[in-house]
Amino acid sequence: MYMEDINQLYREITRRAKANGVVDQEGWDGIVDEVVEQFRTDGEISDDDETPGMQEDLRARFGEYEEVIREDGFGIDSAG
Repeated sequence: MYMEDINQLYREITRRAKANGVVDQEGWDGIVDEVVEQFRTDGEISDDDETPGMQEDLRARFGEYEEVIREDGFGIDSAG
């Protein structure tokens, strides 16, 4: 269940981050907190779902998001 939940959260975080033009870790972390809190409020995840650990795992996936937006040509200049 944890992997299913975290992947659902990651997809939503990625969607929102793209929509908001997020290109840095700070912005990503803010979206992670926002989405996790919304899912908790909506009852899609519970406190039993190890939310703090889940948030840390999602924050750590910023590198994956960077690759996605780089491939999409969105926001990050791969030339450095």
